[in-house]
Amino acid sequence: MTENTQGVTTALYVLFMTFIGINMMLAIRAYKHKKDRSRGQAIIVYANWSILIGAHLVIAFKYVPWRVSDYYFIIGAILATVTTLMIAKTWKGLGYEDAIVRGIVACLCKAGPQLYLTGCIIMDRSGQGLAATTIWAGHASVLTRIAHLAYCGKRTGVDRNIKGILISEIGNEISWICVTAAWLYFQKAALY
Repeated sequence: MTENTQGVTTALYVLFMTFIGINMMLAIRAYKHKKDRSRGQAIIVYANWSILIGAHLVIAFKYVPWRVSDYYFIIGAILATVTTLMIAKTWKGLGYEDAIVRGIVACLCKAGPQLYLTGCIIMDRSGQGLAATTIWAGHASVLTRIAHLAYCGKRTGVDRNIKGILISEIGNEISWICVTAAWLYFQKAALY
């Protein structure tokens, strides 16, 4: 980002930090519910991500101009959150304190920008600028977190906090699969 900010949006990192923050709160609640080493490790994972993505956010604020699209991302995330809260309250009587509701909100914060990225790749008919390392490292990191959470669940039981984090991470992976599929399609098309 210090050399080229094409396609980078500051709002993407703001929403990514929101995703991490919600998941870290859920990991802390899961640990308080049942103190176990594997649950403690989940807190460490999200704390590490907070540092890494926080650094990206600082760089983005310095080098990436706030664009009109950033407002759309933030407004979209707010509208999606309000809609989720209204549906949860109306259908299930659940509020934001519920771990599943928080997991859905976290999922929306991460999946929304990734689905937008998928759309950009399709509209531009190119995945240029998105490195293969980024694509595969994204899958590796998400799948590692999902595997760790599944291990936590197997070891200590799956409570609503673990379910909430799993919902957000599975949604994260599904939306990243969409990015990957579009990227692969246009990488393959570029070869012909």
